[in-house]
Amino acid sequence: MEPITETQTGQYTAKFYQDEFTESPREWSNLGLMACKHRNYDLGDQAANAIIDQADYHDSANSFNELAEYVQDTLGATVVLPLYLLDHSGITISCGSPIVPDRAVEQTHFVSDSRGWDTSIVGVIFDTPEGTREVFGDHVPTRQQIIENLEAEVKTYDQYLTGDVYGYIIEDSEGNEVDACWGFYGVDEVEAEVLTVLESLPTQLALPFA
Repeated sequence: MEPITETQTGQYTAKFYQDEFTESPREWSNLGLMACKHRNYDLGDQAANAIIDQADYHDSANSFNELAEYVQDTLGATVVLPLYLLDHSGITISCGSPIVPDRAVEQTHFVSDSRGWDTSIVGVIFDTPEGTREVFGDHVPTRQQIIENLEAEVKTYDQYLTGDVYGYIIEDSEGNEVDACWGFYGVDEVEAEVLTVLESLPTQLALPFA
């Protein structure tokens, strides 16, 4: 595996890699359940995707309210966010505003797909009582806190889908590995970790993403 970039200062070389083997963040302990349906991709939480069929959900904005009502009534959801997928030279996912019963759901378009030709509705993400206890413990979160947590989960999942996950290896002048770590979501996160590690080394590196 070749590094996507590297930089050298003094006797140390930091090599940055795209992490191609990281586990899906949907395997983590999450607040939300992500139920998706797409003819070409396996998306979301596999254990939750059966909800789509149970709710008799169809791939259209008109079905959002019915799906939202189903997960609220059967699974105790308090916030349901629609999910949209852009499929063009790779896939990227985003979420819309919370679904309000009996109110039409607006189709969301990505900036790079203003006419919506490559954008499809793929499902929903929603909170559950079990997920809320897992994340917040005995604390009772506000509705806004739940929304922000669900939005963050979608952003992290999008980073996973788009390959925005990295690792690094730091070597000395003889090629010996000094430190290595993987599974950093976003360039800022991997840079911050490398800087922390380098504080204990005699030289500092100029990070390549700056």
